[in-house]
Amino acid sequence: MNKLTAPLRRSFRTRLRSVAYSTTSRNLARHLVQDPSAGRLRTAIEKKGHGAALQRLASQQLPAGTYFAKLTIHRWEKHRDRSFRLLQGDEVVYGNKIESPARGFDLEYRNIIVSSDDPEDFRLDIDASYSLLIGRGAFTTAQQVRYDKQYGVEQHGNLFYSLRGNTRNPRRVLVTFPGFGPSTSRISYAVSYLKGITDADLSDTLMICFQDRYMVAGTYMLVDNAGDPLLGRIHEAIADILDRHDVPEEELMLFGASKGGSIATYCASGFPRARLLAVVPQMNLPYYLDKPFFRDSIYRLSELRSSPQPEDLMRRYFAEGRRIDYFYTDNDEQSNYSLIEFAQDVPGLTKYRIDGKHADVAKKALPTILTVMKRFLRGVSEEDLDADLHCDQLTSFQEDHGTGFQVRLGNDTTLPTDPRTNVLLGGTLGRTRFRQLISDHAYAFIKYTTPAERLHPALHHPSSVNSLVVTSSNGTLRIGALPSAEPPVDPAEEFSASPLGAPLDLSPTQAPRSYSIVVSANASVNTFEYEVIAGDDDGDTAVLFLAPSSADRLGTEDALDSGIARVTLTAAPVNGSGGAALLAHRLAIASGVEKVAVVVASPDITDAEVTAQRRLYGPEVVCEDRRPTETVLPAAPVEKA
Repeated sequence: MNKLTAPLRRSFRTRLRSVAYSTTSRNLARHLVQDPSAGRLRTAIEKKGHGAALQRLASQQLPAGTYFAKLTIHRWEKHRDRSFRLLQGDEVVYGNKIESPARGFDLEYRNIIVSSDDPEDFRLDIDASYSLLIGRGAFTTAQQVRYDKQYGVEQHGNLFYSLRGNTRNPRRVLVTFPGFGPSTSRISYAVSYLKGITDADLSDTLMICFQDRYMVAGTYMLVDNAGDPLLGRIHEAIADILDRHDVPEEELMLFGASKGGSIATYCASGFPRARLLAVVPQMNLPYYLDKPFFRDSIYRLSELRSSPQPEDLMRRYFAEGRRIDYFYTDNDEQSNYSLIEFAQDVPGLTKYRIDGKHADVAKKALPTILTVMKRFLRGVSEEDLDADLHCDQLTSFQEDHGTGFQVRLGNDTTLPTDPRTNVLLGGTLGRTRFRQLISDHAYAFIKYTTPAERLHPALHHPSSVNSLVVTSSNGTLRIGALPSAEPPVDPAEEFSASPLGAPLDLSPTQAPRSYSIVVSANASVNTFEYEVIAGDDDGDTAVLFLAPSSADRLGTEDALDSGIARVTLTAAPVNGSGGAALLAHRLAIASGVEKVAVVVASPDITDAEVTAQRRLYGPEVVCEDRRPTETVLPAAPVEKA
């Protein structure tokens, strides 16, 4: 009897869901969610506690045979910090690293896209108690519903965004894109609302705050839940708003931090005359996402590889001379992909170098970010200063970390005591503006560079420094010339085309190429001369032969025991051993393989670098040490008198 009951119950639930999630029901739910005239009825439904159910009905309709799943892991404390995978048969459909959920709540992962509605088809690869709910509507939480209401997020087709500021007759449009939230948050889909931007700031501006509300924690807005491309729809939505309000494209700013910065970079492809404000964007998504938290989730999206990488788009924007404000830190090579550090003589670009880790940049540089944004909202350029600065003295000093500076302000110059103020060194790298955040001294009239804020000569020559810049959260900008700064150099003389920052090119070659990497630990620039040998297009392995010279291919043939080579890179370090492990990782990503064989034959590669090859968390690494060993000769006999 029980064997018959379960299939009957399942059949009944399937029929009931078919009625509930029919096209008619979904259209009605979407009308209630999207139509302003239905606001009163929608509020009544939400007050009765059915807001989440309404959101599920209004969510995107998936293709036939695909469903939303919610995974709950019980007694997660026993498995803290362990990685897990949810498998459907032998296929990995989701994975993550177990962290603490919000206090008082279960550990949930919502909106995993699966192709079966039978929980029996799934299993975890760790011995943990779990439950799995599968349905045709997207899962949400009460916290997410309240969040969306608080920030005015509304559904527009399959796009989600809120509108702020002047919605009637704006002269400008500011578009923001969100970053990642904690993977265990009850609010999986945030917006970049920018509370530092007030209603007064937006008196002439319409602000559009997009929500990356797709799959478990967003898709960089590359695809929706059904896997269909989103970028064209985003472009159309923004273009429609510009046209409706007769706002010229030059009065459009696109902003994002971290993931949001990458999305803004993608979105900028449709608006070449817009201004792009990017804070620590990821320039190569497979490279950045090839880590435990992402490797078995968003990393598996094929669109991450088939879409142009932000790096390629940004290089194009640099060549086009677009208006770009780019905030970064040297201690974030996974985001930078050794691109922005080398950018110089790019018209329209202002780059801001901030000390700290990835998550520190937006916090430390917030006054400057708000200054850039608020001056755009007011239609004010950097040439229109609020006040001048006077500096009495500039002292420079050379250390292992690079060139440091100490600035003494003039006696008639005072700075605000408001902690929401940034002081930066200003300079020019050819046609590129450069800003370096510096620190407060014990004496208020002195500002200086900490060791991590020193200027590396290969990236920003000390002669490029010529001014002091002060920004504040209210949007004021003050600039003063430095007394001993050299005049700006002629771009044609100092900033000619350089191999530094060139992309890794895997097309076969007989002539050596250069590839440079910024090593985060000390912001050192390490360059490799390399040659490429084509392999089998169906090969499963990339081979990196770290040779004494770029032309030395000795031993590459028998390095293929680990698999069939898709490509072989013979590389020789030019100025130090650091970065060899990063080069191996980038080779694996660029060649699209999961396995890399590393042969270390260069005596310039250190033991630490050999060990680092084996610790790459992304590709599987097979490493062989073929460095020459020193022969210790016996001491010559000493003749006795």
